[in-house]
Amino acid sequence: LQHWSPCVHAGRTDSVPAAISTDLGGKDRVWGTAVDMGAYEYILEVNLGHDTVLCLGSPLTISGGNTGSEFIWSTGDTSQTITVVQSGTYYVMVTNTTGTVSDTIVVATMPYPVVNLGNDTVIALNSSLVLDAGNPGCSYLWRSGETTQTIPAFPYSSVYWVTVTNSAGCFDRDTIIVDVTVGIDEPSASAPQFSLVPNPAANDLYVVLVHPDAVKETAVISDALGRELRRFDVVKSSTRVSLLGLPAGVYFVKVGAMGVLRFVKE
Repeated sequence: LQHWSPCVHAGRTDSVPAAISTDLGGKDRVWGTAVDMGAYEYILEVNLGHDTVLCLGSPLTISGGNTGSEFIWSTGDTSQTITVVQSGTYYVMVTNTTGTVSDTIVVATMPYPVVNLGNDTVIALNSSLVLDAGNPGCSYLWRSGETTQTIPAFPYSSVYWVTVTNSAGCFDRDTIIVDVTVGIDEPSASAPQFSLVPNPAANDLYVVLVHPDAVKETAVISDALGRELRRFDVVKSSTRVSLLGLPAGVYFVKVGAMGVLRFVKE
């Protein structure tokens, strides 16, 4: 820096790291509370980060740092940052008054796992069913907490879901409802004369009659083993019943002679 430069004593010490007390030539640059300003005070460095793997289609923003410098990327961009979504080798050249530096990063992509537990199904009480999440080599987390690729369906109706994650952190999830036939009343061939909303349900379930002027009926909630869990009267077009205390799973509602419907408790 020449003695006549307007950058001499033009800065403030409270805006410059205290550890940088000399310029690249080894000369003192701090004079009391004044600082000689200039790009020469900082060594030019660029670091694009470690090589990485992206989930297919996911974006990655790469920065050349060094605000105020000039940038030339392998993509032809001249901005400080670029965003990439495709695999490849990316590099940048950063230039200021001290010179030019460069860095390179390799970006690979990995597809998301595809999970398919199959369609909702019904099995006999004494039969067995194995649920397979596929995608060998990935990690697994089932609703039950198990972490294997396959699990057996329990001998009662339930909702099963699994999240499958690959080594890049890309994940997919699927859900299946497995009903067990145990000989309890099933819906007749004719359509039930009521509906259940919402379904699945969390806290409350509404029994909505098709014919609002129907006489009072007694409704029963039972599990897949036919055990009666709740009994209540349906006396109007829409009757609310609390599901608090029921564990998550599949249940049945029978309303008098109007039929039987299944619902899922979340």
